[in-house]
Amino acid sequence: MIIESTDFLEMVSIMLVKTDNPRRLLWLFVIFSAIAFVTICGLTYFGIKIIYTNSVIREAQNDSASIGKMLSRYHSSALSVGKTAGFEKFVRDNMDWFNIVKIKVYLKDGAITYSTDRKVIDEHDVNNRWLTRALHGEVISKFVTKDKIQDLKDETRFNVKMVKTYVPIKDQQQNILGGFEIYRDITPYKTKMSHILRSSVIVVASLLFIVFLVLFLLMKIGVTQIFAYQKKLQGLASKDGLTGLFNRYTLMSRSEEMLAKTSFGKLSNRSILFNKALSCIMLDIDHFKSINDRFGHLCGDMILKEMAQRLALTVREYDILGRYGGEEFVVVMPRTSFDVAQNVAKRLWAVIRDEPFVYEKHKFKVTVSVGVASIMSSDLTINDVIKRADQGMYKAKESGRDRIESIG
Repeated sequence: MIIESTDFLEMVSIMLVKTDNPRRLLWLFVIFSAIAFVTICGLTYFGIKIIYTNSVIREAQNDSASIGKMLSRYHSSALSVGKTAGFEKFVRDNMDWFNIVKIKVYLKDGAITYSTDRKVIDEHDVNNRWLTRALHGEVISKFVTKDKIQDLKDETRFNVKMVKTYVPIKDQQQNILGGFEIYRDITPYKTKMSHILRSSVIVVASLLFIVFLVLFLLMKIGVTQIFAYQKKLQGLASKDGLTGLFNRYTLMSRSEEMLAKTSFGKLSNRSILFNKALSCIMLDIDHFKSINDRFGHLCGDMILKEMAQRLALTVREYDILGRYGGEEFVVVMPRTSFDVAQNVAKRLWAVIRDEPFVYEKHKFKVTVSVGVASIMSSDLTINDVIKRADQGMYKAKESGRDRIESIG
């Protein structure tokens, strides 16, 4: 399956858009860095290999062409090349210096008139397309590897890497009379190339590792800061700025999530069993406006913060406590029956009224009106429960405040 570049970019964009966790961006960076690392190292390896290989071929081709011209000038005619013992001696005494391991001389009809491999002399190679191109005036080279070959000193070499070059033989009038097939051993160059490739890839890989490591560390610092800011923003979005408790939106959404996990009402045939599985308490500060008017809003803010702390220390860890609005607070308690909720309400009511509040040099008593309600089989949303707790709270206010009223 081939993924087009546009599809790939679209896929990356979707991944980034859907990534709401900054730490996932760090992992994406690591993944794409690893891909880039492997890709760049691979391209470096093959790029240098191709460049160096072409350079070696060109060098071997140029040297072979020069050697071919020199051999052509050694005799007055290509037809006499290889027919004399002098030519044989000249090749074996001098060509080894140029890493030449094998030479063939072809006539124009493809007949081999000379070869350092004497067994092929007088044979015809009429289907050699490389020779055909040389007989048309082209100098051409290619890589070949021989598992075993006899060199000019009649010594056997194994696993020899060579450049085979075809060079046309021309007379003084530039007429093509035949061609040379020259094998040049480049095994030392291949070994050198392996060292160059290894060293180059190591250098590039080291530089890339350092660059990506620095970028990773910088990105990690940035992601850590973004994550901290994100948590802070999430906290600001979900918490009441004054009291630090859940705001109304978060209070309601978390309570709805909790309610969704509870089998009740029309959503379950077991409503009787679970209709007491969740309770709610609503508290409202009595005469709070009078406190603000008498002591100022800073005093009112202090009371709200102090009250939030007392309530938070009294409720259970898994209870949902939030500021519902103004001077109203709500506690949503899972797995809590109506009787238990009433006892919790008494503790909350007492923890507010029994300990006086202190603002600057003023010490005064604060009371709350409390409403208690539990889930019923007909309830579909948390609003149904809170609404009854709110009715209980207003009933407490109408009955003289500083009291608890329950609506079962």
